[in-house]
Amino acid sequence: MKKKLLTLVLVTACMVSTIGGAVHATPASQNARNKKSQAQQGLNSLESQMESIRSEQEKLQGKMDSYEEELVELLVSVDMVKEDINTKKSELAQAKKDYEKAKANEKEQYEDMKLRIQYMYEQGDTAFMEAILCSQNMADLLNQVEYYDAVYSYDRKRLESYQSAREESKKMKEKVSTELANLENSKKELAYEQDTLEEVMNKLKSQLSDYDTKLANAKAMAASYKKTIVAQNNIIREEERQAAQNNSNSGGGSSSGGGSSSGGGSSSGGGSSSGGGSADPGYSSNVSPSSLIAYASQFVGNRYVWGGTDPHTGADCSGFTSYVYRHFGFSIPRTSYLQRTAGRAVSVDNMQPGDIICYSGHVALYYGGGKILHARGAAYGICITDGIRRNDIITVRRIL
Repeated sequence: MKKKLLTLVLVTACMVSTIGGAVHATPASQNARNKKSQAQQGLNSLESQMESIRSEQEKLQGKMDSYEEELVELLVSVDMVKEDINTKKSELAQAKKDYEKAKANEKEQYEDMKLRIQYMYEQGDTAFMEAILCSQNMADLLNQVEYYDAVYSYDRKRLESYQSAREESKKMKEKVSTELANLENSKKELAYEQDTLEEVMNKLKSQLSDYDTKLANAKAMAASYKKTIVAQNNIIREEERQAAQNNSNSGGGSSSGGGSSSGGGSSSGGGSSSGGGSADPGYSSNVSPSSLIAYASQFVGNRYVWGGTDPHTGADCSGFTSYVYRHFGFSIPRTSYLQRTAGRAVSVDNMQPGDIICYSGHVALYYGGGKILHARGAAYGICITDGIRRNDIITVRRIL
């Protein structure tokens, strides 16, 4: 009979305990957990989107840098063509002068020759015959004949010379004109290329601006989700605190201990979500923070490469941190998002060199002295930056 009574008491106690446990999970508390879960899912999705947006921004920026180099080369070519055009214009002006001068000389010689021919025609053969008949001797006769022949040869050679000069001047003028026309065409082509390149760059700038807007909107929504998570955490903690207090007041003794244990569990959850909690663990490995920072510092100045995992050839932010820790025998997740769960949480006030600082879509090694060591981006590479931006920190993780 006593055993039956004892069994009945135990069953009743279990039922009461079950009912008491159900009381802890109040509608308000369950609603807060649901809202927190939804906000966390939204935040995770947004962080993935922001990672993608940053990746697209870096690709676009890389294209912009490449196009800017092309534009500089194009502008240099335009300047050189303009200089060549000015030179050819001067050469063309001189060629025109030479051509006009050669034409004038040819015309003048031609007119002189016509006068001499006219004189000889009007005189007929009389002058020539007189010159022969009036010659004093054979030498004089030969001189007269040579004179007429010399005049003829002189006129012919001089006229041929002026004609040749005119032809050369004409060819030079035509050649320079052709070269000038080609340069003008080159100038137009370069101007078209410049306009096309600038149009492409303007489109890229517009796309970058769109991504900036998308990123700003995503950050604003992420901030809203974070506020929701913090608010729901506060509601959950208050519910659990109230439930623990009720259990303590009603049960006392060992029941109080059970409530305290439940409260401790929720405190840990709150600490995790806030990125550090109240616990600040010390170092648990034999790797010194200074040796890790010294090793990581040797890569300062190397390239940032999105998706890269080797800082020798180029790495992104999480690829850099995972590579550094792998060198010392620690295996941590590859992505910046999953690195938030690596190691143990540390409060911002207790950060030490070597800790991983996790931002939204980015991770960095704490260098010490308020500085961070990280693969910052395509425009900066791996570098050391002043300022840790405390308000933007999601969590700090200690691996060592």
